[in-house]
Amino acid sequence: MRQALRTAQFAVLLLSLLWVVNPAMSASSVTLLDRHPEPTAAKSKLLNVNTASSDQLQALPGIGPKKADAIVSYRSANGPFQQVDDLVQVKGIGPKTLDKLRPLVTVGKVKKAKSHADVRAPGSG
Repeated sequence: MRQALRTAQFAVLLLSLLWVVNPAMSASSVTLLDRHPEPTAAKSKLLNVNTASSDQLQALPGIGPKKADAIVSYRSANGPFQQVDDLVQVKGIGPKTLDKLRPLVTVGKVKKAKSHADVRAPGSG
């Protein structure tokens, strides 16, 4: 019993000393850091679904060869995805799969197609 008590006291003392030496390593600090990851690091690891190959898409969770090929086929037939949520238009991708993919993919910068309203006559402004 005394041995267990001494071990517990030693552990508390050791943790207290570690906190005094480096308070940044306390549990609350680590939790705060985990909640706010570096935004640039996260963005650089996103897979662009508008340029990814079938093999690259298969690395995503819930995407096998058939779904990857369906994404590529849909993109070829309909043009680039305007937003990540447009992936639900692909057969086999539903809300649950989309929820898994959302933090892992991007559509990059998509050029908006000009409509007739966007086209101005020469000299009009």
